[in-house]
Amino acid sequence: MQLRYRLFFATILRNTACVCQNLLPYKSNGSLISSDLFIPQKKGLAWIPLLLSLLSVNAQMLVLPQNRQALPFLDTNNNHFQAHQLQIIGSIAEIVQKKNSQKLSIVHIGDEQVSYSAALVQPQLMGLDETPGCFFPSSLIWNSLPSNVLSKHTGLWRYATPAEPNHPLPLGITGYAASTEDKSATLTLMIPSKYQQSIDRLAIFCERSEQSFELLIQTNEGRYSDGRPINPIQKEISTSQAQYISKGFVELEIGKGTKEIVLSFKQNRLSQQHFLLWGLSLTNSTKTSMHSIGMRGIGYTNFLTLDRFASQLPFLSPDLVILDFGLYDLYRQDEAIQIETLKKSIQLVRLSVPLAKILLCIPQDCMRGGRTLDVFEKYQSEVIRLCKTEKVAFYDWYRVAGGKYSAQYWADYGLFTADGIHLQAEGLQLKADVFAAAFGNTVNRYKKGNRQWIIPLNPEKMLAARNRDTIPKNITVSSVWRYHVVKNHETALRIAKKYGITVSQLKQWNALRGTTVIKGVKLRVGKIAIAAKTDPIQLKENLDLDSLNADKIVFSQSSNEESDSPKPLRTEKSPRVTELPVASNDSNKKNALEKTIKYHIVQKGETLYSISKKYGLTVNELKKLNTLSTNNIGLGSRLIIQ
Repeated sequence: MQLRYRLFFATILRNTACVCQNLLPYKSNGSLISSDLFIPQKKGLAWIPLLLSLLSVNAQMLVLPQNRQALPFLDTNNNHFQAHQLQIIGSIAEIVQKKNSQKLSIVHIGDEQVSYSAALVQPQLMGLDETPGCFFPSSLIWNSLPSNVLSKHTGLWRYATPAEPNHPLPLGITGYAASTEDKSATLTLMIPSKYQQSIDRLAIFCERSEQSFELLIQTNEGRYSDGRPINPIQKEISTSQAQYISKGFVELEIGKGTKEIVLSFKQNRLSQQHFLLWGLSLTNSTKTSMHSIGMRGIGYTNFLTLDRFASQLPFLSPDLVILDFGLYDLYRQDEAIQIETLKKSIQLVRLSVPLAKILLCIPQDCMRGGRTLDVFEKYQSEVIRLCKTEKVAFYDWYRVAGGKYSAQYWADYGLFTADGIHLQAEGLQLKADVFAAAFGNTVNRYKKGNRQWIIPLNPEKMLAARNRDTIPKNITVSSVWRYHVVKNHETALRIAKKYGITVSQLKQWNALRGTTVIKGVKLRVGKIAIAAKTDPIQLKENLDLDSLNADKIVFSQSSNEESDSPKPLRTEKSPRVTELPVASNDSNKKNALEKTIKYHIVQKGETLYSISKKYGLTVNELKKLNTLSTNNIGLGSRLIIQ
């Protein structure tokens, strides 16, 4: 048990710093409105759910090695960009080579993982030339996305997100929008010290029409102890200036050493009724900029609904556009591969910035309910095929991360959250490190004259489904049910969301007639592969998890100081009473063969008392065998009787 506690607290210490640095306190004198409803901004305790989530980390996860990129399931030998046409790779390699000597622009667009990893990727790629790039003020969207630039606001604002089915506001370059009709509202940007000497240009993506407020921009070098700004410089951007009308873009120079930027508004005419913001950008006018634009919970389908994106992208003058969606498209669509939406997204970018090179990122393997989703593997081959016809490059993160079944190994090392799709802090760091290394690897391969840029898949180096037929005899691995004990005030919907499954699946797996769940009841929430900590990576895929015999039950044998007895696991398809052998290592094989597990399937009208009498047990003994906290049993439940 001491080892388990050491792993648990080590995990908390490893993740707390990363979580806390992304926490932005709510401003008590400001407020937001979501869509069309005014919602006062909370004071409080936004950090509590994040901190509590750390306490649910599985203490039995494997310990990460010091060199994360040495993890055996990663395919770092092929960690570089690929393309069917050599000239495409040559153009991208040239952009990467010149990023430190010329003024270039790289735009990385994707889901929220792009935002979370921006602070990890940009320093590795840009070094001392790093600037924040394009971003949306996090305080205006309830701090739902991290940002390299802290912000705060006053007044009443309403906002729109790309995940909403019907956008109450038109969406622009960042995927988000915020609007205020309060002319006394303000928005303040606080520039981190590492950017204060490098940025000299501010760009604001906002509506400039006859209905827009006049825009007042004040920069200062900090504040005195009494709150007065130091060396304030104010500039007014009037809508009457012809160059700003209908551009949706305002750009101006700012002095080096700027620590704070304050946006405020003025109403000169009755027709001026609001201010609409789509994002901001802080860059250096002579150095390469990297714009990491993340949008929470969306895929290519949502990306195509961004009203002003195509018209605003040219203002960033991108030389390379990286499209990093697809994760949510596949996770939600099951077997449907939305390749047509990807094709339309490529065309959208190409029409907007014809000279920019395009790089597609293929999402890594994910799990739902503890099971690998086959659609990610199919999507990989479809994207590679599409890249040939559309003449774009791709980064096969699916393969580099380990390919099919690799999500199970990521979960073993605590790199995935419980839902099997979102990454923990360590997972984000690993992805950022590997992705940043891919830029340098691509340049090095090109410099060496390597002309093979489509690397064929090697079946002998694929991870195997972790099951009993593909492992050595001294390793015990099984695909087993994962359970959740219902807590007070929990609902079926909340439990399903926690584990990335549907309510229908929860009802089907647990023979529930309705959606009501009872406190203390153990519910099946999906299957997961369980392996001993010394489980090596299998080099050949022999059997898919779906073909496993569900009537077999396997226990992992403890080989360290943990002495907890393995808990019996129940199967789906079995006769009313079945005897099952317990797997063990060779030293205990003779004793293990003599032990069997018997269980009983509850029939209509049966109770714990009647079942216990039938097998010569007391009710308490039967409850202890099955870890039951109440006398309630459901029709079709499996009960251990020996």
